[in-house]
Amino acid sequence: MKLAATILLSLAVALPAQIGVAPVPPSWHTQQPGASPTPTVHNSQPVEDPADAMRRAQFAKLGQKRQDQAKADAAKLLALATELKQQLDTAGANIAPAKVTSTTDAIVKLAKSVKSNSQPL
Repeated sequence: MKLAATILLSLAVALPAQIGVAPVPPSWHTQQPGASPTPTVHNSQPVEDPADAMRRAQFAKLGQKRQDQAKADAAKLLALATELKQQLDTAGANIAPAKVTSTTDAIVKLAKSVKSNSQPL
């Protein structure tokens, strides 16, 4: 009799695990007869801290702002490079060094800005 009870008990525990059915929670075994079962529910996903969610949103907003700034600087950089090329094409040997220097300085400054805003935080 004990052998049959042991076999039945081991099958009752092992069989649901093999077919993918969760075994009955221990809290249901301790219920009073006639009382409705109250299962213990465990949330499998961690609760996100509101401060972490806010930081993540601010980080995403900052990343988008940096990307927008890099795009705007790249457009200005293209305009300045085109302007410098036109100055060099039209002036030939009679170019003012101060004008070229100021334009190239602006190009370098914008290029550094595009580079820094394109790198990850």
